[in-house]
Amino acid sequence: MNKIMNKIVLKCILTVCLISIPFILANYFVINYFLEHGEYFYKHDEMILNILQIVLIVAAGIIIKVKSKNSITENNSAVNKYIIGSLIALIAIGVLYITNIYSDTYHTITESLQIFDKAPLFLAVCWEQFFNGKLLLALSVCIFICFIGKIRLNKNEV
Repeated sequence: MNKIMNKIVLKCILTVCLISIPFILANYFVINYFLEHGEYFYKHDEMILNILQIVLIVAAGIIIKVKSKNSITENNSAVNKYIIGSLIALIAIGVLYITNIYSDTYHTITESLQIFDKAPLFLAVCWEQFFNGKLLLALSVCIFICFIGKIRLNKNEV
């Protein structure tokens, strides 16, 4: 039972990582263009990339939920634990963002390691994309969406 749920979580993790790769490259090109030309190619390119990434992660969670419908509806007790765990993670990440604790910690570590000063631009962009909180938030959202569907799937069967 837990192995099935762990496979679903692993699918979410792999999917979010695969979705993140093109956005790392896109952000690299946006930042590189800005550094070379002193201006953005398009004013809202970073915001558009973030919105597109969120839409793809939500869609991935829904697709994984639909493909794993039978496993999700059969394992109510395990699914409830994953729903609660992902909801706690979402709330914790939200609180850390709102209170700026996450941002302050990220910037302190980044500055102490001198990531943006000494690392090549591509590695600095990778660092920023993986450790600024987007990845944790994306994983939590994808897992939450995947398992929150258990409630709706059960209601449709009744």
